[in-house]
Amino acid sequence: MSKYSVMPVPNNIFETNDQREALRVAEALARITGRMYTVCVDLDQLVLCSGVDIGGEEQKDDDVEVLFQQIESNFFNLEDVKKKDKFPLLTGLFQQLKDKFSLLRDSSQRDPLTGLYNYGVMMEIAEKEYARAVRYNTPFSCLMIDVNDFKGINDQYGHHAGDIVLKNVADFLVMTTRKTDIVCRYGGDEFCIFLTNTWIDGAIDLADKLESVTARLDQIDIEVSLSIGESFVSKDISNAIELINLADAVMYMSKKDISSLMPG
Repeated sequence: MSKYSVMPVPNNIFETNDQREALRVAEALARITGRMYTVCVDLDQLVLCSGVDIGGEEQKDDDVEVLFQQIESNFFNLEDVKKKDKFPLLTGLFQQLKDKFSLLRDSSQRDPLTGLYNYGVMMEIAEKEYARAVRYNTPFSCLMIDVNDFKGINDQYGHHAGDIVLKNVADFLVMTTRKTDIVCRYGGDEFCIFLTNTWIDGAIDLADKLESVTARLDQIDIEVSLSIGESFVSKDISNAIELINLADAVMYMSKKDISSLMPG
């Protein structure tokens, strides 16, 4: 009986009498490590499996998930699933793949500057939580937040300082809200917070606590004020976008009021 070997040359790391199983493992390993693996039959070269780049910036999250499912299926599609316990090296490599995918998915969901959920994830969360609130008749509120005079901060201190302010504001929002609240970066100098199981009065109370934050710029502390708008799920709101837009409109009314009080 022929023996099929999977090896990254010159070391043989896996042996089986099943050709299809050898090809599956070689393909999985190539995708995991990005290296080239050779499937040999009794030392005679049979197939080359090229490494596959799974970390490209242009790769869609959905594509990553499909690829992960394919590799998982290939790797564990054995007659006896417990077989994987006999090959700790392969199991360890597959765990590396899972960790890499986890990091890749997380990086595709997070804003690189603040670490908050980005706009795309924010909209997914909004739709999901809105549907949940409507279905179970539970309260759900939204806050839209804007950094006042952010252009002035950039003009006076520079764009790097502006980035520091945004990071400080993001950290402040996360620290001041509950673990069940979901803080996202809407874009630019705007943020959004979803408040599950929260009525509008609770949203207003939280907004009062979030009106200002101290940002540390080198050796200088500057007080940054925030304009905040609130909205909540009611019979007048028919979808998640309307919920966000209402909070956004209220926030801009607040920002306009603040601007009218500023000199010059």
